[in-house]
Amino acid sequence: MRASTVVETRRPTLAIVTVCYNAGNQLEDTIRSIRTQISPADEYWIVDGGSTDRTLEIIKNHADYLTGWITEPDHGIADAMNKGWRRCTSDYILFLHAGDLLIGPKSLAEARAHIDGSASIYAFSILFGLPSDLRLSHSRSYSPWTRLKMPFRHQGVFCHRHVFEQLGGFAEDLRINMDYEFFLQAYLRGYPAKVIHLPLSIMPATGISSRQDWPSIMARLTDEQRIHWRNQPPLHWRLIYQLWWVLYPVYRRWRSRK
Repeated sequence: MRASTVVETRRPTLAIVTVCYNAGNQLEDTIRSIRTQISPADEYWIVDGGSTDRTLEIIKNHADYLTGWITEPDHGIADAMNKGWRRCTSDYILFLHAGDLLIGPKSLAEARAHIDGSASIYAFSILFGLPSDLRLSHSRSYSPWTRLKMPFRHQGVFCHRHVFEQLGGFAEDLRINMDYEFFLQAYLRGYPAKVIHLPLSIMPATGISSRQDWPSIMARLTDEQRIHWRNQPPLHWRLIYQLWWVLYPVYRRWRSRK
């Protein structure tokens, strides 16, 4: 059954969730880029994994700007993200983790102008890379290529709460690519997505999902391979996956040595 298009009779409300752990050197800038852009009808949640540095102090210093926050041990980033969206009551949810930033002081207002409730997912562009070498990364529209690679990064995606509810959120057995599986399932279920070539946020290339050493690449490929095989591909896609997983790791190994 194909998912139906979301139709809102009012301007949709927005929520931002920040997941963090021992992020005392990054969280302050993330909060400051967000806090003045949240309207009274919106939400801003912080989910901390039980930090032992000054993260909790920073959260408390900005508590007046937050809808709420929690600090407790979790079972990984997917678990923390699930805790976040389950606390949101707004229509659309964006994940900006510690270190991520909204690009400018009007980024949320500019994004809001495009979110009319006619789609389940709104995928904006982001700036990605090292602070000295940020590059524009556009989201890609859903296509058969989505069965192979992630179409957009979650730092640029406002996703309707009902998609999280119906898909069950992020798979907590995945260490890195839980957002890819989530968006792949949304594609396979037919949730409509709009791609908007407007830069929304900055994602520094500092996490494991950005590292280019071979062990980090292999960890991501291991996640991707599990995602491909367990999402019930039809026979012709099983054949494509078999060929893909013979050739693609060889290609990535070659790229990592350049």
